[in-house]
Amino acid sequence: MRKKMFLTATTATMLLLAACGSTETTSTSEGTASIVETKETTTEEATTKGETTEETEEETEAEKKENEKINLEVEDGKLEYVSHEIVQDYEGKPTILIHFNFTNNSDKSTSAQLLFHPKVFQNGVECEFGILMDAPEAYQNLSKEIQPGTTLEVAFPYVLTDTTNPVDVEVSSLTDWLADEQKQTITLR
Repeated sequence: MRKKMFLTATTATMLLLAACGSTETTSTSEGTASIVETKETTTEEATTKGETTEETEEETEAEKKENEKINLEVEDGKLEYVSHEIVQDYEGKPTILIHFNFTNNSDKSTSAQLLFHPKVFQNGVECEFGILMDAPEAYQNLSKEIQPGTTLEVAFPYVLTDTTNPVDVEVSSLTDWLADEQKQTITLR
């Protein structure tokens, strides 16, 4: 998906640069031709505009990454991000509980754990799968099989190293190896 966005942005930039300094002939209603000349941008202006554009694109890319929510749909099912919360695992360690709506699109009963594999990273290191004692219903639903066409809220727990740094979530399909992995960054504070 990023490659497509990059190629689109690159193509648009090339078209804009090709248009700089060109002249265009247009016809008026009287049949006479008029020439519209575009202003050529100096190297200094282009550098300044380029830096501003790059900074804006970086900020926009960061905002997009922050606002992108996982919504992975494959032939057998769909997993859509709902929310997250910080809880404690059975040892009292901070744990992120990531809530999803899981829909079974297959022709047989199945569970979210059999169709999807989320990985969570914090500070560049993969977080361990958490075990909860006083588990909410969505956590208990992880292993529940549901019939075709049914949607159920599920929650995946991962032990955090701290409660301030963001986490990156990557979800892939366990049944469709060709499906693109989806990613989302979650800010904790």
